[in-house]
Amino acid sequence: MKNKRGLIGVFLRCVLMISLGMAFDPERDYKYLPFMVLIAFVMLMFFLLMISRSNLNRHLKTVFFFFVSLAVMLWLGWVGVTLSWQFTLGFMGSVCITWFLINIFCIYLHQRRVVARWNTAYAAWKSGGSAEDYLKEMEQCEAELKKDTGIMLVYGGIPLNDYISVHKISLLKEMGRNQECLALLKSIQPKIKNPEVQKALTEMETELSGCPKANDINMIGGGNENVF
Repeated sequence: MKNKRGLIGVFLRCVLMISLGMAFDPERDYKYLPFMVLIAFVMLMFFLLMISRSNLNRHLKTVFFFFVSLAVMLWLGWVGVTLSWQFTLGFMGSVCITWFLINIFCIYLHQRRVVARWNTAYAAWKSGGSAEDYLKEMEQCEAELKKDTGIMLVYGGIPLNDYISVHKISLLKEMGRNQECLALLKSIQPKIKNPEVQKALTEMETELSGCPKANDINMIGGGNENVF
């Protein structure tokens, strides 16, 4: 249903741009050209943000970025804007900068929502909730963060996705799932630059390697109440 609404929105915007192009007379309405440029800017930003949030792979996104940008520039030429290299470069440069800043802001808001969700799950677990439910919430938070490529909030010198993995290691150990804990620990350890956390992970790896069925000892803190 959501995809249908999105497609309908794209179709209506395309119809709007075509209608404006057909109704616009460059000789009579030349003073409204800046307004048409603004419309093109807003529409292009809408299409770029929509493509960036899609589930397409990076190569397809790049192809769509190119053809959507080309279509908008051709539309500007159709309504009477002179497509000099200075205008084209300035217009596309402004679009890229604006898109980048908006994308960073959207990613920040998304990751703050993930942190809030994680904190809520942690509070529920500490209040007597199920460790399995807490683990599922952490895994869903990890899945959400996979959508944000290249930009990540940092806590204690550790990117948020790796930070959750560190606490997941501690939780798995506390649950007695030592094999899973050790496998995750070995995969995440090279990414951790914080010396204190690196030391704790090394000690935990030594303990788990020597005593895979040892009693649970929380080496990393087991929670995030003092972080966020």
